[in-house]
Amino acid sequence: MTYERRPYAALLPSAFGKAFRYDDEHIKVHDARINLKKGRGRIRRIALRMPDERQVNLLAVSELPAKRLYAIMRGRWRQENGFKHGVERWGQNQLDGRTTEPYDHETVIPNPARRRLDRALRLAREREALALRELRRLVKQDPRRARWDREVADATAEQERLKALRPTTHTHAPLRETELADKLVRHTDEYKSALDTVRIACANAESELACIIARHLRRPAEAKRLLANLFAAPGTVRVGRRSTSVTLHMAGTTSELRAVDALLRDVTSWNLTLPGNATRRLRLRLSPKSG
Repeated sequence: MTYERRPYAALLPSAFGKAFRYDDEHIKVHDARINLKKGRGRIRRIALRMPDERQVNLLAVSELPAKRLYAIMRGRWRQENGFKHGVERWGQNQLDGRTTEPYDHETVIPNPARRRLDRALRLAREREALALRELRRLVKQDPRRARWDREVADATAEQERLKALRPTTHTHAPLRETELADKLVRHTDEYKSALDTVRIACANAESELACIIARHLRRPAEAKRLLANLFAAPGTVRVGRRSTSVTLHMAGTTSELRAVDALLRDVTSWNLTLPGNATRRLRLRLSPKSG
């Protein structure tokens, strides 16, 4: 199963004859069969009309109910959004290149050479299609036809050459037979578990902080954007005998700074300490010069 990218035809509201409920949302369904053509067979196209009247299309060969397929896809989207958010907000990919180990040379992987070959074949077909379209627009006596005739011949010859390579270029191959031998690595299980734990903890902490600061915002939907600005704000740190004081210098509107100030006061009231330094309480505040 996957989702269909735009553009696709928007169905009329009357086409959605079935419905189901998911997380208190009423979602309408149009479940039909479509032919992919080129000998690829028929699949299900499940058009979903969301509560805000947006249409989302799922493509599947599974016979599971539409509600179950939607739940699976929601889980996938949640993971993808989590990865995207972590990379853009926290730069977490800088941690991914450490503590790796090589894959076994007998591991079977998708063959990168076959992927390149198939991509080159698609491009050659697109070249041919473009040339044929241009030829159809020209009259027989047009001198430009010679150029596009040569383009069709070159693209066709390129396709034949690439097709001849396909039988000997398998879709999957042992790692030792590919150019990725001695290059493809993976995280150790212990490192991956630790890194994933940190990622989940950061995501959960950010969500909790967003819920707190949203109560003080006129536009609660902007809570995470405001948090991103807060995390990037410069500041000064003073370490005393009983506390570690952090003063943040942040730019923002009056209402945003008021919300941040309320958040910092809430966090300070938790009497947090830094790891290995349990005697000093963490004190957070907004600089009076912020604005």
